[in-house]
Amino acid sequence: MKTINITIRRVQSANESADSKMYISGRFVCDCSEDVATALPVGSYHVVVERCKQYGRKMLLVLADEDCKPCCASCKMVGEPSVNSRMPCVCPMIKPGNGVYLRSDGSIIVGERLVPGVLKQPVTTFNRLFARLKTAVERGAKIMLSVESPTPLPLPSREGSGMNRLLTRPHKANPPMEICPFGACCLDF
Repeated sequence: MKTINITIRRVQSANESADSKMYISGRFVCDCSEDVATALPVGSYHVVVERCKQYGRKMLLVLADEDCKPCCASCKMVGEPSVNSRMPCVCPMIKPGNGVYLRSDGSIIVGERLVPGVLKQPVTTFNRLFARLKTAVERGAKIMLSVESPTPLPLPSREGSGMNRLLTRPHKANPPMEICPFGACCLDF
């Protein structure tokens, strides 16, 4: 079975964003950004192509290991999906989006870096990336994601830090997020 290796190499952390470069098999693909408070820890993950109820389409979900099952079946719709839709629970995935600010769902957004934490051309970039990875999966490939960071991420400027802040004290601008019912299978931050 062929393995597609995606590497996210963090290059800059500023305020609430962790800006990175994405590589597939050592070749640069696109820029990406994460909210520092919910950024994936350095390590290796599995990426699966699954239908997301919130977006009404297949998406690239990030799982802790290959035995994990996505919690999409228990996800509740929160409205009409858009590029900047906020997930109702912590759901790390690679997806389009313009910026990381107030995005506390574990997303890795892709596009062309404009300024720290803000990307342009997110939909075009995501669609190209998704088509490439979906085709590989249909041909039997497995997708692995590796997150690298030369320095630890700074604590976010918002109250608390990391996923603990997300799960216990949500940002005032966002309603409380639900904790995934499949806690043992989801990412353990």
